[in-house]
Amino acid sequence: MKIAIIDLGSNSARMTVWKVSGGKIEVTVNKRIYVRLSEGLSADNLIKEEPFKRTLSALLEFSDIIKHEKCEIVKAVATETIRRAKNSDEILEIIYAKTGIKVEILSGDDEARYDYLAAEDLTGKKPAFLMDVGGGSIEIIRAENGAVCGHTSLPLGAVIATDAKGTDIDSLITLFTSEFSRLPFIEKKDDAVLIGLGGSIRSLFSYADKLYDGAAMSRDEFFEVYGKITTEDREILKQRPSFSDRYDIINAGITPYAVLFKLTGADKITLCNRGVREGILIECLKKI
Repeated sequence: MKIAIIDLGSNSARMTVWKVSGGKIEVTVNKRIYVRLSEGLSADNLIKEEPFKRTLSALLEFSDIIKHEKCEIVKAVATETIRRAKNSDEILEIIYAKTGIKVEILSGDDEARYDYLAAEDLTGKKPAFLMDVGGGSIEIIRAENGAVCGHTSLPLGAVIATDAKGTDIDSLITLFTSEFSRLPFIEKKDDAVLIGLGGSIRSLFSYADKLYDGAAMSRDEFFEVYGKITTEDREILKQRPSFSDRYDIINAGITPYAVLFKLTGADKITLCNRGVREGILIECLKKI
């Protein structure tokens, strides 16, 4: 049996196909296409023609792969940009008519829940703060002793925050500190650890040549790499493969982790190379 799961995000569209057989799970396709669906959204909360064309092209490619792979289960979800857009119903109707892919709009709570399912094995017994910075939203989950103690979804992803505050680090720190400080479950905890999900934190870890699931950085190492990325010339930074389609939003993509470090007193951050798609897969497998 093959399962295809599509995550239509604000910056990229991703699809993974898994083959499930005899208790074994194998990835047969893992595809990511830059779409920047949220481009221009902040002005009037309407998805614009060019980003929609990019997105539709990506989903047509995914549809062809699904047919070629003969997938028996297909689940497609959309996150903050589609949640926010006034023309989302029209957009999803066109997608279905053109591709045959029915896209479900995830709530912020569901997005956070799937992130936790994907990263649960990394949380351990220590206080853990999981954060997924996407293009449109940020999901934050607090877990302790294997249980969720609090979670939220904020419409402050890297694209949205960049549209609002630009790339100035002081402005971004002020924005995220103000928003995170209001959350009742964000507090300093002894031995707290951060778990990072999403493209921006993967880019940061790749800068340090640590792009593997479960990779860890101390607080000092994180801030050293963070400082290098946020001050590097953008034309140089964009030449790095992991930054080619996010160099312009990376400051807003990694500053939330710097702020969360300071608010929680965490001593390290662990990379989780999984996310919403893997969380959905776990849920699907429980139903089979």
